[in-house]
Amino acid sequence: YMGDSLLKVSDVAQLVMQAINARRKAIEDEIAAIVEVLVGPGKPGLSGPLVDREGFPRADVDVHQVRTLRNRYICLQNDYRSVMAQAEELLEQHFARAREAEAEAEAEAASTSAAPSSTTPPTDAATTRKTSTTPATTPTAHSTSTSTSTSASTTST
Repeated sequence: YMGDSLLKVSDVAQLVMQAINARRKAIEDEIAAIVEVLVGPGKPGLSGPLVDREGFPRADVDVHQVRTLRNRYICLQNDYRSVMAQAEELLEQHFARAREAEAEAEAEAASTSAAPSSTTPPTDAATTRKTSTTPATTPTAHSTSTSTSTSASTTST
């Protein structure tokens, strides 16, 4: 069932990425249309003045339309940043899942290749090394700690 759920997550992620990409493309197209209207010879541009030297609105420009288009342009830039951040997050999640799946596959491959070697019995050297460090094989350390604790208990009474 794990493979099926990853496939579904992948399909959903792909659909979301397609929707994000379509939204990105629509924003880019609308931004290009706004720039085409605002930029050109005799046009105010994206940040040019809308008043003449005397402070009156320019007669050759529809000030309301330019202000509306500039506002829309700025809103679209913000939307574009948001869409790109969503796409970046989705790509990071996709590659994180891919790394996890790769790590799981490597771990599974390592466990299957290591399984036959773990069934072999340990060598005699490994067995003697394990038994030589047990407390039963070191009687001097055990007897000194016992004699110290008994002498301390007899002196306190």
